[in-house]
Amino acid sequence: MGNTKGEPIVLCPVSGTKGKLVKTVTLRSLLKEEHQERITQGRYRFCDAQGCDVVYFAEDGSHVFTKADLKVRVGVKETDAPRPICYCFNHTVEEIFDEIQRTGTSTIPDEIARRLNTEGCDCARTNPQGSCCLGVVKEFVKEVLLPALFGSDLTGDSVVRQLTRWFVARVGGGRPAGRPC
Repeated sequence: MGNTKGEPIVLCPVSGTKGKLVKTVTLRSLLKEEHQERITQGRYRFCDAQGCDVVYFAEDGSHVFTKADLKVRVGVKETDAPRPICYCFNHTVEEIFDEIQRTGTSTIPDEIARRLNTEGCDCARTNPQGSCCLGVVKEFVKEVLLPALFGSDLTGDSVVRQLTRWFVARVGGGRPAGRPC
């Protein structure tokens, strides 16, 4: 069975979550040195399930790489701060949330877009998902701003829990169409 792009749907062997295809360069860049020899010529998938320690798994089911095998924290799999959301420019979920609490808005998406145009990015090598974060960051900011627009208290614990659920549910990719990365 495949998706609309003709790619097969491959599920994480632990969580059963649909895996996102990632390039080998992502694994080579983010796996600790002692795990490099386990990378094969096969194709790999990224698992974005929060409760699952598997980060990458081989499509053929031969092996997995877990959070402990990586050099970086995997933001979508973390429940404690800091939770990275932009790996190229070092932004976190908490930073965005704090800026919105203080100012009522976030300049981070515009900063990322500006820096993409001037400096470029290296998402394939820095982001465990192997893709650009800008679409996810923009969507996250909109979601954080919604409670403020409707008069909800952004300091409330329920809002923090809601945003954590949102981050986990939607962080699985999202490079805006036409954005070079």
